[in-house]
Amino acid sequence: MPVRKSSKVGGARKSKRNGSRTKSVTSPKSSKNVDLENVMGRCMRCKKQQKMAGASKVTMKNGRHAAKGTCPICQAKMYRIL
Repeated sequence: MPVRKSSKVGGARKSKRNGSRTKSVTSPKSSKNVDLENVMGRCMRCKKQQKMAGASKVTMKNGRHAAKGTCPICQAKMYRIL
């Protein structure tokens, strides 16, 4: 059985126009008006949708915003991307 040579696997595609690599870029969602007292998240321990207790706003490495808090029932850590 002949072995097929595969083309480049993964990575960004080359643009036909100028030969440079292109990558789709999405801007982070704006979350300026987030009420941290009423942020809902899913607790992975309770398996229920709960309001986060002690929620605080954090920024991830890629610039998107998230809420970090705890479950009011079992005190497990909760995290939600906004």
